[in-house]
Amino acid sequence: MHEAVRRRPWVSIGVGVYVVVCASLWPVPVFGVLHAEASAVVAGVGFIVSGLGALVAFRDGASFSSVARTFVTLLAVPWAMLTLSLLWRANAGYLLGLALFATFAVPSVLLAVAAAYALHHSRVRWKRTVFVLGSLSLLFGSLVYDLGLHPQVYTYNPVFGGVLGPIYDEELAVRPGLFWAKGLTLILAAWLACLGEWLLCRMQGGNTRRYVLTGGGLSLALAAGPLLAPRLGIVTTYEALERSLGGHLATNHVDLFYDPTSLDAEEAWQLGQLHEFRYAQLREALGVEPQQRIQSFVYPDAGTKARLTGARTTSVAPVWLSTPQVHLLENRIPSSLAHELAHAFSREFGGILNASWSIGLVEGLAVAVEPPDGAPDPTAQVAAALHVAADDEGVGLGSGAEDLAAALVRTQSLTGFWGGRAAVSYTTMGAFVGWLLDSYGAAPVRAAYPSLDYASAFGVPLDTLALRWAQYIEAQPRDTLAEAVVAYRFVQPSLFERASPHHVPRPIRLTRAAHDALYPTRHTVEPDTATARKRLAEALAEEPHYPAALWLWSAMQIAEGRAATVVTAIEKALAADTLVAQSPQLAIRLGDAYAVLGDSTQARLTYTRAATLLSPFADLSRAVLALKQEAAPEALRWFVHPYAHAESAAALEALDEPAMAAIQWALADDFDRAASAMRSYEPDDPLLARARLVWLSTYTMRARRYTEATRLAAQTEAAFSADGQRWHARFWADRVELNRWLSTGKPSSPRTR
Repeated sequence: MHEAVRRRPWVSIGVGVYVVVCASLWPVPVFGVLHAEASAVVAGVGFIVSGLGALVAFRDGASFSSVARTFVTLLAVPWAMLTLSLLWRANAGYLLGLALFATFAVPSVLLAVAAAYALHHSRVRWKRTVFVLGSLSLLFGSLVYDLGLHPQVYTYNPVFGGVLGPIYDEELAVRPGLFWAKGLTLILAAWLACLGEWLLCRMQGGNTRRYVLTGGGLSLALAAGPLLAPRLGIVTTYEALERSLGGHLATNHVDLFYDPTSLDAEEAWQLGQLHEFRYAQLREALGVEPQQRIQSFVYPDAGTKARLTGARTTSVAPVWLSTPQVHLLENRIPSSLAHELAHAFSREFGGILNASWSIGLVEGLAVAVEPPDGAPDPTAQVAAALHVAADDEGVGLGSGAEDLAAALVRTQSLTGFWGGRAAVSYTTMGAFVGWLLDSYGAAPVRAAYPSLDYASAFGVPLDTLALRWAQYIEAQPRDTLAEAVVAYRFVQPSLFERASPHHVPRPIRLTRAAHDALYPTRHTVEPDTATARKRLAEALAEEPHYPAALWLWSAMQIAEGRAATVVTAIEKALAADTLVAQSPQLAIRLGDAYAVLGDSTQARLTYTRAATLLSPFADLSRAVLALKQEAAPEALRWFVHPYAHAESAAALEALDEPAMAAIQWALADDFDRAASAMRSYEPDDPLLARARLVWLSTYTMRARRYTEATRLAAQTEAAFSADGQRWHARFWADRVELNRWLSTGKPSSPRTR
């Protein structure tokens, strides 16, 4: 180490700053381990520490190389401290965290030292002030360019390293663009160092030709960076999104961009009409509508979504962008479309930020206007949590109206919302905003939304509103189904409570890859059984009793004529692991294997046990088990075949098993035949009679006979209402309206390209 560096206090100051920062990160969930979040903090702190320290070191005569080595070496301090947290906090993603630490922090430190070197040799006065102001400009300028001008939720920042994606994504998207961006950061550092050498050489009267040529080459590389950024994955442009997805459909209010290899033109039209249907509902509920057309980007799979936007599974509606837009994963549209569209609507009354200052109110409004999904609504769930004192499990809603009101007020704040469990925070705020909309109408909600000025909007402060709402919740009747949902949902640990956040174990990733290979989202891609078989073998080698891998593996084994192997493997897993023994899916698969082997007695016994493991909401699964219990052995063997659905359907029709045949035709995507077969099924059992209506309504809708589907959906709603199942009835009431919309709102010729 150069003497000028060693004798100055900046090394000690740098060590001290790193120690203080990392010690303060230790108790903070997610940030207290060596991973992306902590790496970003260290990179940002390291940029300032290294730049300011380097200015002093250069003033005292130190060389660029010695200063660069010193401050890169100082990164060992935060690395050691964040590694030390392994003693009390698990971090199974440590190796990825270490790679991200180096990728984030080292380029930032080198850039800061190079900037300080150029400043030191310049004639600029107040060098430290200029460095700090320049750092802030670079930091915020990069953020504005990445997130303010592009439809993405990642940013690769030269100062603090970057953000890889939304916090709710369990597995972060480490994209190639990250490494290209850091390469550009190193080129910028080299250019600044070259500028410093040129200034020094010029000052000393030396030959600057070498530095001019080197700087010119580096300048060309830097100039090419923004031009190549979309191709390198450093930023994602709208043009890149549209080009990658390829399909476009324009409805009255929405531009839908989709992958035509995953959705055909008719499916895209139906999805476009679903957008219009939810749009009309939101316009009525909120009393406003967007002044611009909404852009809806639909991604066929999580990998494509991560590659293009940085968000793997999280649906997003970036309200800060100039145009209203939503980004959705295709298989999550039923659960997330209305929620994300609500964010696009709330831009109209969101003020300067296009959103409320309270993340709780932002998300609460979106939850409040979600359509029924068959489960208890937010009000019922919060009431259930209050009734069963779920706070004993860490929910934190208390056991009375006063406690609940206080929890609601806390959830309005940033720390209160993120500090709680996601299911609790979202549901609580959704129930509160839903009550506001029902009790006061949309106008005061819109007025309070941007500024949180409840007193002006509602005539009473938030505390009073919260207590009134809590008393309303406390007065709700007991709901056993809601309590069953809460007992599961509200005790799920948040990202901030999990050990090894952002780490997905390898068996899960391998099983996911096997599923994707076996069930490709694109209709132009054939199933890859060889890859699926290999990935499942690897997953089960690491975790022999992993239920999801066993479930998928057993389907392939049955299809390949090895049902006996399935029986042995699942029986062994059920006996060895008490958690696996509680899996209804594995129990059902075991029964299927017995059925294929011709042991119908053991199959039925296994199905009976599986029925006891199903959740209270699994009506259709329970109905399928009832069909299996009644079926003749030959029909049962055809019905449980994992892949040959059309062949199985034809055989089951010949055996006079219309319900089973209908289900198999549906699995073969022949919904006309599925609906036709289901019409001839007339069960006496009430469970099967209700399930028949559900199946027939669904198949008729999928067959695009919307007028008939409207009538059947109304019958299904009436059946659930008569049985006292109000949550299912509400879902089917919404389905009635959707089918009616589809039957009357279809344009004469959908506009597609």
